[in-house]
Amino acid sequence: GDKIIIPQSFLKEWNATKQIWPRPGKLFAKEWAKLRYGVFDELGYPGDPLYQNFFKVQDKVLHSGTSDTTVEGEWKYPNGTLGCDPKTGSCMFHPLTTEGANDKVTCSLGYMPQLPNVNRWCDMAGPLSPTKHNILCSAKSALQVINSHKDFQNLQQSSTVERTTVPRFDIVRQPLPKYVLLIETSSSLSPVWKWIRKAVQNLIRYVVPNNINVAVVTFNTKANVEHGMVELTNDESTRSRMADSIPDSPNKLEHNSQEGCVQCGFQKTMDEVLKDKEAGGHVIIIAKEDISEESLNQKDEILSMAQRYGVR
Repeated sequence: GDKIIIPQSFLKEWNATKQIWPRPGKLFAKEWAKLRYGVFDELGYPGDPLYQNFFKVQDKVLHSGTSDTTVEGEWKYPNGTLGCDPKTGSCMFHPLTTEGANDKVTCSLGYMPQLPNVNRWCDMAGPLSPTKHNILCSAKSALQVINSHKDFQNLQQSSTVERTTVPRFDIVRQPLPKYVLLIETSSSLSPVWKWIRKAVQNLIRYVVPNNINVAVVTFNTKANVEHGMVELTNDESTRSRMADSIPDSPNKLEHNSQEGCVQCGFQKTMDEVLKDKEAGGHVIIIAKEDISEESLNQKDEILSMAQRYGVR
């Protein structure tokens, strides 16, 4: 698998989650095993031409799944009514949940993790059914696939040392993006400055989506924070104030400088705008095109600084 997607409601609305999945911890273990060890669902799907959710043994229709004993249940139509025949319609199999029903079923987590006594993966139990796992893994059991993983290659069993089975979860959230417009204001840009200014102002006023954090820093021989980091919303006044912070004419550019110190602007950005809040930081450099050896050296230095600070 590539990833596990867990809805926020699964974790926050716990009562509702447990109504749908009475044992959500085992469901999570099932999905984790698929991600980490490369196993698949040990069941079939209604109406699927390849991974059918039923098969026949001596003219008896059974639900496709891996278990150490027969799972007692009922075939229902998608609307929940009884009497569905899986050979003729798209039926859903519902295990019995009455007291004592299916208490003898102890595997497999890849099949029925919601049953009360299911706590492991099966190792080749019962007749081979057309589950997704059996077909894609050439009938090798989920337990065999899991045990062959490198996580368990050097695992030494011990009857004297107790290992905790309490998992630890580190919650990592993707940081919201923050953008710094780093604009060169040296005199070499005077001939085209009005077009640069219009383009940047249009970007700020109309293009940047709502709820995005933006700041403006300019640089020539030195750097200056023209506008600190703010969240742009539908509020036109906030966008206008930021757009108006950009020098409005070529006469206001630094005429004592033909070249801009990009490193100065980048360092200013890190010291005063993104200081200790680098996560999600993006620096957009707007400068004149120059392919001199000096500019190539500047590029390498800036890339090194970006890597060091963890920004893009």
